[in-house]
Amino acid sequence: VLAQWNDHAGDVRDVSGISRDLSVRGVFVMSSVQPPESAKVMVEVIIPSLTQGAKEMHLSSEGLVVRVEESGGALGYAVHCNFTTKLLARLSKLEGSH
Repeated sequence: VLAQWNDHAGDVRDVSGISRDLSVRGVFVMSSVQPPESAKVMVEVIIPSLTQGAKEMHLSSEGLVVRVEESGGALGYAVHCNFTTKLLARLSKLEGSH
C-alpha cells in the first residue's frame, strides 16, 4: 500500500505499508509511519497477480483516516475510502477480455 498526505506543516508525506484488511470501502494499513486521525490521504493498493501472465491490480482512492492504533507492537491506521467504482470497472474489463 502506498499512501500520501500533507502533514501538520503542509509537507507532503509519502509512505508505504502492508494491508491487513481490504474492502471496497477501505483499507487497514500496517506501517511504521501513520497519518494523523482525520487526515485526508490518497491510497494506492497494489494487488499481485494470482495467475502467471496476468497483471497486478492497482486500486486507488482518496480517503479519510478514521483510526490510528498500536496493537501488540504493530502500528497501523484505517482509511475509509471508496474503491467500488474503479474495482467494478476493472472487473468488467477483465470479464470482457475472455
